[in-house]
Amino acid sequence: MITLGLLSLNHLASAGEVDSVEFTLIGDQNFKQYSFVIPMPMDRMKTTTKVSLLKNGVPISFTAFAHLKWPTRSGINFVRGLTITTKAPVHIDDKYFLTWGDDKSTVLSRPINTDLLNYIPAHFNVSWLSKVLYAPVLARDKNILKWFQSAYIKFGNYVTDDKKVSKAKNKVTYKDASPWLYDHPYTLYQLYFKTGDSYWLQKAHSAAVFYEKNISSEGYFLLKKRQDIKYLIPTGLLIDYIFYPRKSLLDTINRMYGNSLSWPTEYKISQGFWTERHLASALSLAVTQWEVSGDDDSLSRVLALIKGTKSSIVFGQNGSAGCVRHRLGSHEGNADKTMVCSSWMNALVVEQLWRFYLLTSNEDSKDLIITLANQVLNKGTYQGWGVHMKKYKVPRYLQFFNDSKRRELDQWTDMQHACDVAGMLSKASYLLKQEGKDYWELRVMTHSLLKTCKKTLSRSSVVKVWSVSPLRKFNWWFSSTGSLEWLTDQL
Repeated sequence: MITLGLLSLNHLASAGEVDSVEFTLIGDQNFKQYSFVIPMPMDRMKTTTKVSLLKNGVPISFTAFAHLKWPTRSGINFVRGLTITTKAPVHIDDKYFLTWGDDKSTVLSRPINTDLLNYIPAHFNVSWLSKVLYAPVLARDKNILKWFQSAYIKFGNYVTDDKKVSKAKNKVTYKDASPWLYDHPYTLYQLYFKTGDSYWLQKAHSAAVFYEKNISSEGYFLLKKRQDIKYLIPTGLLIDYIFYPRKSLLDTINRMYGNSLSWPTEYKISQGFWTERHLASALSLAVTQWEVSGDDDSLSRVLALIKGTKSSIVFGQNGSAGCVRHRLGSHEGNADKTMVCSSWMNALVVEQLWRFYLLTSNEDSKDLIITLANQVLNKGTYQGWGVHMKKYKVPRYLQFFNDSKRRELDQWTDMQHACDVAGMLSKASYLLKQEGKDYWELRVMTHSLLKTCKKTLSRSSVVKVWSVSPLRKFNWWFSSTGSLEWLTDQL
């Protein structure tokens, strides 16, 4: 048994304390018996708690069980997805109030087969939803990075409009593989947690269902002609399971995870193909499998990937900055032996390390986040040039550690990764601040890249359709930056 520590960014339940959540159900329903889900923030409801449920102020009979738990930490079990089942009629104006604590009457029952239940969606206040993910997704001050959330929503409206997407010049649609890179369902789910708008819940769920249906019986993505683990992206499916629990999702995640086990835990120059984004996928699959199963084998896989990555880091002269330097040829599929690493792909890795750190307070994860972020300070950016870019810092798409003909800069392409790289730096800054350590340089660079991010996401006031091309850009802009406003507020 592997024991993990306890870290909490949310409310931590204490003995004897009463807690609650208010919600409504979406639409009138005619089921004789129906179920709905309450997504629980980390450390909010213990599995041993007692609950009561009021409908329009009147107690009603019900059963409740945890169909998903947060990973056990320090021997404590918390509910992550709570299924409520009742026979009381549903009307659109009904208000429900769930409370829990030691003085309540109903204990949580054992889980049953969720495939047999009639689930209907519930509506929650955004202040509740914003705390359901690993870290809060909203700042206390709504004006912090207001432009970022506005852009997120406007680009989201475009990528979820099938008519607009089908009319785009590049003709790439969601029947192609690339728009699913960097976790499209998860990126949409974050908008639901940020806004509370059920439109995003419906769109995220539809995306998750489509993605799940296109995972083969062997666990590979059918829209990609060759087997490639970077297209195996499970976190959106995990979140979908919270709201729409079904056994098929767990089976799908398990099949996908099995295909990632061949990915090496550490990088060696003798290896062939290797990129940071494949490492990010391997990490995401292992962390997600552990989250849904709680088994020691998947946890051991996570820890092995983290340990192997840490041992593969090549540090710079000051010893605080480093990355996994690998051959450009292994990155591009040719014989080029130039050594490189990628800041924006490291941001994908850091997002998975961040998830795992928030779940476990794992020190190696924290160290890697800080090391990879510091690498950006080590000649990982350059000053833009020309009338439109001379005031902006730009992250390098690749950092080269040897002379190469491929070393030329493309500021218009590179600036497209200012948001995700800024997100990586903000996570490292937060961790250093929590330890009382100096994070001034990281903070300054974060703000410089946020300035570039804002320029990247800005559109003229006359633009009515906030189109994005390629479609996967929406995911790389926003999938790893869900907590950017909150992190900025913390710094």
